[in-house]
Amino acid sequence: MSSITTKTGRRDLKPAKKAYFRTVAPGLSLGYRRTKTGAGRWVVRRADGKGGNTVLNLMTTKAPFRPVVADDIDAANGFDVMDFGQAQAAAGGPSRSGASFTVEDAVTYYLKTRAAEGRNIKSSESKAEAWILPTLGAVECADLTREQIRDWLANIAATPLAGSKEPDQEVRAKKRRATANRLLAVLKAVLNQCHADRKIAADTEWRKLKPLKNANTVRDRWLSLFEAQRLERACVGDFRTLVKAALLTGARYGQLCEVQVKDFDVASATLRLESAKGSSGETKEYRVFLNAEAVAFFTTICAGRNNASALIFTNEGEAWKDGEQIRLVNAACESAGIVPCVVFHGLRHTYASLSLQAAKPMTLLELSLNLGHADTKQVERTYGHLAATHRREAASAAPSFGFVAESNVVGLRWLSFLWRLRATIVYGCCSTLLKAPASWDGGRRRRALSDPLRQSRTPSPRANGYLGLGISPARSLKNLLRKQRH
Repeated sequence: MSSITTKTGRRDLKPAKKAYFRTVAPGLSLGYRRTKTGAGRWVVRRADGKGGNTVLNLMTTKAPFRPVVADDIDAANGFDVMDFGQAQAAAGGPSRSGASFTVEDAVTYYLKTRAAEGRNIKSSESKAEAWILPTLGAVECADLTREQIRDWLANIAATPLAGSKEPDQEVRAKKRRATANRLLAVLKAVLNQCHADRKIAADTEWRKLKPLKNANTVRDRWLSLFEAQRLERACVGDFRTLVKAALLTGARYGQLCEVQVKDFDVASATLRLESAKGSSGETKEYRVFLNAEAVAFFTTICAGRNNASALIFTNEGEAWKDGEQIRLVNAACESAGIVPCVVFHGLRHTYASLSLQAAKPMTLLELSLNLGHADTKQVERTYGHLAATHRREAASAAPSFGFVAESNVVGLRWLSFLWRLRATIVYGCCSTLLKAPASWDGGRRRRALSDPLRQSRTPSPRANGYLGLGISPARSLKNLLRKQRH
């Protein structure tokens, strides 16, 4: 759909009796009525507060009073010929005659607001600089259309990731769509923040815009127990301690860098962590329940530390910095011979995956709480396929009530099986009789075996097997049972 905000967009619209509207403020919309000849007219639609609205032509504010037309033919003069910005201001919407407010301005405002709330903005800042600003940065927020966002999203999904080592083309495409959806979430967060703070008049162009479909991928790369042990031995110094903590708790790198001595509680065998993920802007606290090995590990490294506010994990006495782990984990993977390499966040996936595959696995709810998720939705989507086997085995623990079947009806498949089993037993008994000593048949069998001609006419059941198929009764019964199982 073409936009009414520009001459080019209005030129593509078809002449119609009804106007093309765009919301400029709550309860206020500016419309453009395209005519067959001449310049189109601006109209204003206002909500009446009773569930209806009124639609009137935008009129000049001074005599001579007449409808205001768009600058389709004549240049805008701010009186009876107006561009979209002037018409919006005249209708009572936010004025655009002053300084413009572009997507770049919106990103700057969003990052400034988040930083003032104490949020980590480095990830959003880097994503905006790499993907949002080069394409959409110069676009006015009031002129941003759903089609522009969709085109931007599709372009990201179609752009191959440089240096990707994923051999499966379908998986690569899913990952690119997932990346595009994450960037869309950042863009919508920027625009929603500005709309909530009345920097942008309307949010209709992106509010209901849905992410790309078929973008979910399961976490199919984690370390086995043996690989995790090799990686830990390949690490050195303080980084080795950090890797151990990540494998034992499933915590993120940023969380471990900020955890303090007071966060470990040996009495309850828990470690308090903070998570600032989400759109609320609030830091959420949760506790990771530790096993005996993790309790012993944290007890050892926290022993003798009197300062409860001291960081547990440091790099030669200094706090770990953002991105400092990348080079170290790559070097450790290369030294340990782990191919393909994993990122530090892969240790979190390793913790989750091995927890679900243990002899006594965690439930999805227990794992969700230990990972700091509000519900099991994320864990089910990411790791649910790993828990299927254990859920199947756990189903045997469901209650049994000793119910007895009230009918003697048997399924046709099992009825057929029972008849074949009966026939196998009967013919097996007959075959056993045929293997009796020759004296039982009056010497006829001995004579048949000694006479080549008689032998060809009366084949031996022992030579040809059960029913002349060359199969013994025992083997026939075994094959029958195998077919029934399949």
